[in-house]
Amino acid sequence: MNWILQLLQKPYPFHARFSKSIRPILVFSTIVPLFLIVFQPFGIGASNCEWQMAMLAGTFIPIFLGLSVNFYGLVRLFSQFFDGDNWNVGKETVWSIWNFITIMFMVSIYWSLVPVCGPSSIVWTEQILNALLIGLIPITSCIYFNYSYMLKRKLVKAEELNAVLQERISYHEHGQLNLEGANNSERVSLSTDRLILIQSQDNYSKIVLEKGGVVESKLIRSSLRDIENQIDYSFIVKCHRSYIVNLSRVEKVSGNARDFKVKLSNYPDWIPVSRDAYKKIAALFMEYPPKTDAAISFSFK
Repeated sequence: MNWILQLLQKPYPFHARFSKSIRPILVFSTIVPLFLIVFQPFGIGASNCEWQMAMLAGTFIPIFLGLSVNFYGLVRLFSQFFDGDNWNVGKETVWSIWNFITIMFMVSIYWSLVPVCGPSSIVWTEQILNALLIGLIPITSCIYFNYSYMLKRKLVKAEELNAVLQERISYHEHGQLNLEGANNSERVSLSTDRLILIQSQDNYSKIVLEKGGVVESKLIRSSLRDIENQIDYSFIVKCHRSYIVNLSRVEKVSGNARDFKVKLSNYPDWIPVSRDAYKKIAALFMEYPPKTDAAISFSFK
């Protein structure tokens, strides 16, 4: 049982934006009517209604509406539960079962309300329970295999980036970084080679830097977005909604099924990297020139 509980806590990818969910919603809204037409489960095949094929094809509409309400409405209404940074296999399993029940429920409502085939003799509450029991194994199996696939894929990509870190070196020309707080209330100046990261903290941003081997931090009253707009160095990038990192300090890259993380020199914690930021960061890593005897400003370890 312990391994099951541990598996349920494993990170799992989740797209909170509805624009990322519309494609799978369309796919499922198409697959389910095709399944009903081909296999005609739940006693549907016993009906002699001449409009039966049209009725089954029409289930696309309630399924699409039901899943859209889930992925658009529920995700926003319960945003804390659907936090992508805390999404795991257990939550994905519950979410998949809920969407499965939604599909069955919407189909049952549709079949009962559309009059062209007369009153339905199907006991949908019983059929939903039966379908759930039957579908539980394939649902959980798909989630497990997708988790394994995503984990393997992320680990391979992390290994590729780690190989780049070992074989290449950064020639970034460090300079002065001048950051201003909201309404020009304060100003922080530092050399970019001292910067480790900048972290969002409510209405403030925490600047973490190294000076003489000692790590220290400064607070500046400004959002992370405003700070990002003040940075002109390509190797200082926003890797997550809460972090801006100095890529010249990256020592190692790690990955799990949900996201990537980077380890920075002289900083104890791993920093998360969002899916969108990963592509940009990976491209920057690949642009680093190979090692030579030329002078360098900072090296990867």
